[in-house]
This record gives sequence, structure tokens and C-alpha cells, in this order.
Amino acid sequence: MVRQPVNQATQQGDEIYEDVADWLNKVDAFSEEVAKRIIDDEDGAKKSCFKGLCPNLICRYKLSKQAAKAAEAAASLVGRGNFSSVSYRPASKRAERMQAKDFEAFDSRMKLFQDVVEAVKDNKVNIIGVYGMGGVGKTTLVKQVANQVMEDKLFDKFVMAEITQTPDHHKIQDKLAFDLPLRID
Repeated sequence: MVRQPVNQATQQGDEIYEDVADWLNKVDAFSEEVAKRIIDDEDGAKKSCFKGLCPNLICRYKLSKQAAKAAEAAASLVGRGNFSSVSYRPASKRAERMQAKDFEAFDSRMKLFQDVVEAVKDNKVNIIGVYGMGGVGKTTLVKQVANQVMEDKLFDKFVMAEITQTPDHHKIQDKLAFDLPLRID
């Protein structure tokens, strides 16, 4: 019931939650250990004593005790395997390192570039907007700021949304939601 969704999520490129992976490792270890121990002891319990006339009651008793303990442990392990979700979609890699191929450091733009980088470093600033006519290099400037911020290790992630004169709020929300990592505590 858990392994099938895990396999399917892995094939789709999802990340498996750590507690789910740990639980599956415990199940595998339990299965190997218990199966090996009980099968080995079962061979001894099948042997008869007193020239084959009496069953080996001591070995059978020990085997039944081991099986009862294993059944309790298995039930406990199965009880801890009720996961509402086994995986999550990892954050998009495209926002981690934006490339500004055609960025040239003009003297007139360096002041603007430095101002935006300083605004990013300022704890009092919550949002930064860059605006202007189309084609003047706003997106290229922001991508270069993203590269600088990532190099300086100011943030783990950098997310950018382009807002036009007629913004599509759902598209913007989707862009931001898929680029930011989902954190469930």
C-alpha cells in the first residue's frame, strides 16, 4: 500500500518524504531479519526427538513465541505506515540560476544594478519592482541581480514574476507557487 505510490512518485520525479523512506527501510530490515530467523528456527522445530517418535516441543514453543513477538512488531510497524502523502514535487530548478546572457555592465546601469542589490540586502524592504518601457533591459537586469544574490549566498532561492499591463493573477500565482519549495511542518 505504501511502496506502490512511492514507486509511482519516484518515476514522476517527485521527492519521497524522509519519514516514508525511513519507514520503508525499517520494513525491509524487519522482513529480512524476521524471515531469516524464523525460517532457520523452523527447520529445528520440524526435527523430531526420541528416534522420530516425539515432536521437538521445546523448539516449537520457542518458535511460536518468536512468531508472536514478530506479529506484534509487524502490527506496530504497519500501524506507523499510514501516510496521507508519500512525496512532494521538488522546486523548479529554473529559478536557482538565471542566466543573463546579454548583460553588459554599462556605467549608467551599474548604479541601478547596485541600488537593486542593496535593496535586496535591506531587511526593511519586502518587495522590489523594476518598471520601464519594453526592451530597455529590465528582465536582464533582474536576472543579473538574481545571479549576484545567489553568488553572495543571501538567499537559497530567487523567484521572479513578470507583470504586464494586463496581469493574469492566476498565472503569476502559479509561477510563484511552482518556483518556491513547498514546506509542510
